[in-house]
Amino acid sequence: MRQGICKLCGEDKLLSFEHVPPSSTYNKTTRYKIISFDDYMKSPDPVNQKFKGKIYQGGVGYYSLCQDCNSFLGANYVNSYKNWVNVGREILSYGDYFKYLYRVENIEPLKIMKHIISMFISINDNIFGRSFPELIEFVKKPELKELPEKYQLFTYLNNKGDFRHIRFQVVGNFKIRSIISCSEITFPPYGFVLTFNNTRLIDHLNNITAFKNFSINERVNVDLDMYRLPTYFKMCLDYRTKEEYDNSINN
Repeated sequence: MRQGICKLCGEDKLLSFEHVPPSSTYNKTTRYKIISFDDYMKSPDPVNQKFKGKIYQGGVGYYSLCQDCNSFLGANYVNSYKNWVNVGREILSYGDYFKYLYRVENIEPLKIMKHIISMFISINDNIFGRSFPELIEFVKKPELKELPEKYQLFTYLNNKGDFRHIRFQVVGNFKIRSIISCSEITFPPYGFVLTFNNTRLIDHLNNITAFKNFSINERVNVDLDMYRLPTYFKMCLDYRTKEEYDNSINN
C-alpha cells in the first residue's frame, strides 16, 4: 500500500496495487521492464534495442486506486470483463488471421465498457481525471449510461508484439490529414483505443462505444468484425508489422 490520491474517488488514501488488466485476465505473472518515453524515442531502433532496466514481475499495474475503489471494480465489472477476455482468447486460438467475423453470446456490454474506461483512468495521471470528469462519473455510477459523444472507444484483437499502456497522446494521421487525441491499452487478446473529440472511424479498429447504450445487467449477443493487429512500436495507432517496421528503419 502507498499513500496517494486515488484516481477514481479523488481522495488522499492508501492506494492498493491495481492490475491493468485485472490479474484474473492472465496478468498475474507478467514480467515487464519500464522504459522512459524519452529513451525509447531517442533510440534509432527502439523495437529491436535491448534496453537496460529493472525487470518487474507479478503482473502489470499501478498504485492508482484505493482499496474501496479497487473492490468496487472487482464487485461490479471485473467478472464481465474476464468473460470478454476469454472470448477473445478463444477466437485467436482458431488461427492467425487478419480479420475475424464472429458472434459473442451472453455478454454484458455496459459493464465491459466501464471496466475498460477504468483501466484508462488507472494508467493516466491524476490530471486526466480532472480534465475528463465524465469518464470518472461513468465508471463510478454503474447505472449511468450517458457519456458525451466526444469519447469514442475502439478495440482490436492482438497476440503479436508488446503490450501497450500509452497515456494521453496526440497522434498525427497523414492519411486523413488530421490529428487524433487518444490513449491506448494493449494486452492480449485485445487492444483498446480511447479517443477524444474524434468523429472519424479509424481503419481496422472496431468502434464499441455503443456498448454504453445497454442497461447495466443486460446480457446480449453481439456480432463482431474484428482485426488482429500487431503492436511492435509503442506509439498509439501504430500497427506496423515487424517486416514493415524493419523496412522503415533500413530505408
